[in-house]
Amino acid sequence: MYAEEIVFICSRLLAGVLLELSCRRLPEERKQARLKHTKDYHLDTLFFLEGNLAKLKEANRVLI
Repeated sequence: MYAEEIVFICSRLLAGVLLELSCRRLPEERKQARLKHTKDYHLDTLFFLEGNLAKLKEANRVLI
């Protein structure tokens, strides 16, 4: 029913993990900027998760 949203969120979560792992190879001055972008990306993903959870609650009318 909401396969598109589930795939989208899974891909964002995986991309976030890869962003964090890529920081290990960077020099310190570039690492801090990348970590800030990674944190912003994670917050954005959390907002998408909240929206999709609200959609599922509304569609199913059950407590999740």
